[in-house]
Amino acid sequence: MKRIIFFLLLISVLAAEAKSQSFTLDMCYAKAIDYSTISAQRMLQNDIASANIKSVGSNYLPQADLNAQATYQSDVTALPITLPNITIPTLPKDQYKATIDLQQLIWDGGYIANQKEVYRKNLDIENSKIDLSQSNLKDRVSSIYLGILLMEDNISLIESQNHTMTGNITQMRERLANGVVMKSNVDMLEVEQLKIEQRLIEARYNRKALIEQLSALLGENINESAQFEVPQVTYVNYGLDSKRPEYGLFSAQRASMAATSAMLNTKNMPKISAFAQGGYGRPGLNMLSPNFDSYFVVGARLTLPLTKWTATRHDKMVIASQESLIDQQQEDFTRNNRAQIVNQISEIEKYRELIESDKAIVEKHRQITISEQEKMLNGVSTSQDYITEFNAENQAELSQKLHEIQLIQAIINYNSLTGNN
Repeated sequence: MKRIIFFLLLISVLAAEAKSQSFTLDMCYAKAIDYSTISAQRMLQNDIASANIKSVGSNYLPQADLNAQATYQSDVTALPITLPNITIPTLPKDQYKATIDLQQLIWDGGYIANQKEVYRKNLDIENSKIDLSQSNLKDRVSSIYLGILLMEDNISLIESQNHTMTGNITQMRERLANGVVMKSNVDMLEVEQLKIEQRLIEARYNRKALIEQLSALLGENINESAQFEVPQVTYVNYGLDSKRPEYGLFSAQRASMAATSAMLNTKNMPKISAFAQGGYGRPGLNMLSPNFDSYFVVGARLTLPLTKWTATRHDKMVIASQESLIDQQQEDFTRNNRAQIVNQISEIEKYRELIESDKAIVEKHRQITISEQEKMLNGVSTSQDYITEFNAENQAELSQKLHEIQLIQAIINYNSLTGNN
């Protein structure tokens, strides 16, 4: 008994949860972004950049190396003289050396600092790419979401048609029994109702498919009874100016090129470092001693590259070409983006006017349909005449719903193209 009660409670909870599903477009945006790898990608890119910067910064720390060497030489240093009563030692040809070498960078002309800046600018590039992916994801979500709304309007309209047709068939059957109309008129209405039911089945499956697509993007099981609110979008004409994430990407790429160029400027700068070496071996610093001995050396070193200037010049030429390429890519993008913005402004104005005329068209068709319905019920006209006007009215209503959704989509597209979504 307890088990039965538990399952009943579980079913009621699941049913209540299913009924309570309600979605807005902004909610779907947030869920899709959270479910995607976008946030994880951003964190990983930050971690990579941080690790690279720390790795480069470690070059400021003292560098220590342990070296060991054993050699056998074909000849050794010797004094080609003989002195009375003095024995000059002969060095062995097998020699051994173990050293600890320390080096501390003192000044590098800003090369390491510029390397860090390059990694920071490259992080900006990766984050801009992630912003672009996020914008594209939102476009995908809005397209599916509005498709669901359109299917819901279509389903609602078809259900209304089916209800109206059921009433007409009932009345026509009564008149058929009274001999007012012919059976073929009733049959035509019944065939039309079957077609309506087919359209209803198709629309429901289309809505189901779109919900499944949205579920995949949101990472959430959305049941077919879920409710989707019509988004309240605002149209503000921003002109042709755009804040699309692509511009952030272009800007980040230029900044990276500038940082790389600055790094190259310091690549061939003199580098000053201090060093120390402590060792033990045979021979030590006294090359005439055949014995093992310890020793140390300390000093400062100046390093000036002499042969890398040509490579650096070529690298700068590559950077200049890349900057020109970025300029051309931005120019092409701006041209295409502005063309799309102009088109969306035109679409918004078009759908606004169409919706106003849709209202008048639907009202006219409604009046004609009512008139044809009365004629059909009185046996003055055929069912085909009524069906023609009935379908025309329904098509007009569907066109109005379609234009309303298309207006919302056009405004969303405009906001996306101008970077104001």
